[in-house]
Amino acid sequence: GICLGMQLFFDYSEEGNCPGLGWIAGEITRFDSKGNTLKIPHMGWSEITPQNQTELFHFSDQIPRYYFVHSYHANVKDNNQSIASCFYGKDFTCAVQKNNISGVQFHPEKSHLYGMQFFRNYFDTWLNKQ
Repeated sequence: GICLGMQLFFDYSEEGNCPGLGWIAGEITRFDSKGNTLKIPHMGWSEITPQNQTELFHFSDQIPRYYFVHSYHANVKDNNQSIASCFYGKDFTCAVQKNNISGVQFHPEKSHLYGMQFFRNYFDTWLNKQ
């Protein structure tokens, strides 16, 4: 799932005040802009920090950067399912994985070289498991 697609994996979302698919335990909440200068939506390029050893973010020595456009973010209950985080006013989970389910908050299709490498890694990972 990409962007909203990832958010649908969760138990609940404040956006629309409705349940999600429940595939990933947690909820989607709006960025809190009170008392800070954050612009909502979070829009533009941001670095991510890969976590929990996943093949999806294997790159050269460069820190991966992706293009984001979102006002809501994931709050994951099981940190083992968080495979990357990003900082925008606070750290938030920007990529999840559970069994054969993967989702990212950013837009790899708009993220140039990093996005192309992410898709290569994704397809290589899942094609090699079959």
